[in-house]
Amino acid sequence: MIKRFLLTLLLIVPFVSDAQTSGVDTLRWSVSGFRDLNTSTDVVNASEFLISGSGKIKWIQDGGNFVIDWNITSVVGTWVDIDEVGSQTFHFADERVQGTLIASRTSTGLSMELSMTGGPSPFHLRFSVVNVQQE
Repeated sequence: MIKRFLLTLLLIVPFVSDAQTSGVDTLRWSVSGFRDLNTSTDVVNASEFLISGSGKIKWIQDGGNFVIDWNITSVVGTWVDIDEVGSQTFHFADERVQGTLIASRTSTGLSMELSMTGGPSPFHLRFSVVNVQQE
């Protein structure tokens, strides 16, 4: 019985280890602007999102002069290949706000959608993604 358990453990451990490290990469999402879905206003404003496998989202604006950091509290969905159709939802929070960031690829291209509550006013933005790179 113990031999069977050890054999099973030896077969499973490599997969568990790989599953734990496969999400460690950071993805850099470059966007050219966004549409405010509450007001239907389009805004041209280049920025970047860094989503790290270590549990952080950074929204980098104004060429890096303004950076907002959030801690990822949970992730919904598995998106193995960003070059294929798929999506992943990141729930995040800090001491003032909570929200979701949905990254996706459809047959028409890449998009990101950000919803946030708890700040001065809730907002819901859809970003035009120019590029995504793995770091």
